[in-house]
Amino acid sequence: MPGPAADDGGISLEELRRNERWLRKLAWDLTKDAEGARDLVQETFLVALRQPPPAGSAVGPWLSGVLRNLFRMSLRTHTRRERREATSGVPDDVPSPEHALDAAWTSRTLLEEVD
Repeated sequence: MPGPAADDGGISLEELRRNERWLRKLAWDLTKDAEGARDLVQETFLVALRQPPPAGSAVGPWLSGVLRNLFRMSLRTHTRRERREATSGVPDDVPSPEHALDAAWTSRTLLEEVD
């Protein structure tokens, strides 16, 4: 893992490239998904470019922390979304509007025939 960030407090693209391989491995270890790992590394790089590590900080551990935090936030978001969807959906035993309309139409037609 490479050393401190650039003197101006920013992080160079070259610094990100030097860290990319082990970040991809870490992301894969967390996600077990190649596409998810690639996305996670890209998000980490975006954070690093927008809000670089403090001057004098070791870049490797900082990037690792950013990647892990992004992973935790995505897990939390995914879990919350699943919970919301599970509790806000229409139960399976409720007929669709089309089914209810068909049933009402059939009942009305049958009653008219009986009369």
